[in-house]
Amino acid sequence: MEFTYHGLVRYAYGFANPNHAAALITILLPFLWVLRVYAKRLPVKIIVFTLEYILYLALIFTYSRTGFFVVIMSAAIFWAGKYFFIDKTKWNDVKLKSFLSKRVLGIVAVLFVIGVLAISFKAVDRYSSWIANPEKSITNRFLIWKGATQIIAENPQGVGAERSGFLFSNLYCPPENDITCRTMINSFLTFAAEQGIWLSLLLLSFLYTAVFLGLVYFMNAKETETRRIFILSMLTAIFAGGLSGIMSTCFDLNIANELLNLPQSIELNIYMQSVLLIIWCILPFLLIITVTVSNRANFKNLGKSGALALLLSTVIIVIMYSTGKYFEQASSCKITQRAGTTFITIKRNNSFSSLLFIPDKNTLTFKESLRWLKQNYPDYNYEIPLTELSKKSFVYSCDTVVLCGESSFWSNKISTSKIHLLLPNSILNKLPSNIKTISLPAFDNDGHNATWIELVKSTKYSNSKYKCKIKLY
Repeated sequence: MEFTYHGLVRYAYGFANPNHAAALITILLPFLWVLRVYAKRLPVKIIVFTLEYILYLALIFTYSRTGFFVVIMSAAIFWAGKYFFIDKTKWNDVKLKSFLSKRVLGIVAVLFVIGVLAISFKAVDRYSSWIANPEKSITNRFLIWKGATQIIAENPQGVGAERSGFLFSNLYCPPENDITCRTMINSFLTFAAEQGIWLSLLLLSFLYTAVFLGLVYFMNAKETETRRIFILSMLTAIFAGGLSGIMSTCFDLNIANELLNLPQSIELNIYMQSVLLIIWCILPFLLIITVTVSNRANFKNLGKSGALALLLSTVIIVIMYSTGKYFEQASSCKITQRAGTTFITIKRNNSFSSLLFIPDKNTLTFKESLRWLKQNYPDYNYEIPLTELSKKSFVYSCDTVVLCGESSFWSNKISTSKIHLLLPNSILNKLPSNIKTISLPAFDNDGHNATWIELVKSTKYSNSKYKCKIKLY
């Protein structure tokens, strides 16, 4: 899929999404800032600055507003940390002469060139429109994030991999907004919705433990300057990755899983996505090792940081869960398991009977099926399978079953008291007595309607007590 902006290609550099490429760039930049500042030899400085300049240009051509915002925030954190905490520069010591040094003038010149390129290729227009005239790609995020909290509140155990976007698009998206998404456009909300709040609590606790521990030793004036600046660069990189993950799904476990399955041919974007995920996951480990390996006494601070991280993570999870409860819909949607099959249970009213609907995506989309159910069976709660069915799946099934499209073959294999066929694709040799209605297409393109009508008539002729109605879809 190619991303464009006003006819200009948004480069993704091997990723599936330019925002994910921008996330990797923002994670790498803090380490180049450290190398540029502390490199002693001029050739090394030139090489580092050239690499940094290339990354700035690459970031511009992603046209990523997230990347642009993240790199500004990361630069502010890194340079403020360096000048005011490591160099201990005071505002009173900052004079006009310091802004006229060769280093500052060189940086201004480079930023000027980058700015001219950004304006020439309309990147500035895209960045400014984020605030001045936000598009649906911005405003839709808030609706999706709201839906994510609802999914989490109703399914704290998680809905399973690659289901969050499907559930939001079909069940949680407001009727007036036609939004289709694969994820929650937020790495952490996607993880919480799909993997559950307990794994999310572990993930956040680990992440915040590394951050708090890094902050303790960065603020420690007794630490060496080199050690502190290295810790600062890792903290900044973790911040850049975290902020990128909040504003996009740049850390995608589902894509990384494809790499672990080791198929014969793997697309480049899967490798790149996995590299991004691995790099960002290594940073907290590296930060913890950096501050603890040299002194065993540091494990005491590790315990304190872990306790504080667990507390903060718990607060975040509770806020997220409570937000979902606050925006809770009239009908709840929960993921359940039965006889090896995963079902989604849509409970509209506790007093309603349950109906099992077996869909066929080649006949009707999920949204079309749900719309038809609400029109024809308004006083029911619905159970819909999300994975492959087996005969055991019907053992505890509801009294009423609706079979759509190709799934109509189940009518000869189950003993449910009431079966309804919706747009059946194939003609049955014999019509079971428990089939109560058959909904046929209004436009009989394949000529099946006449055959179905004749089958119903012949069945009624042979069994006077048999009752089956023909309806038009």
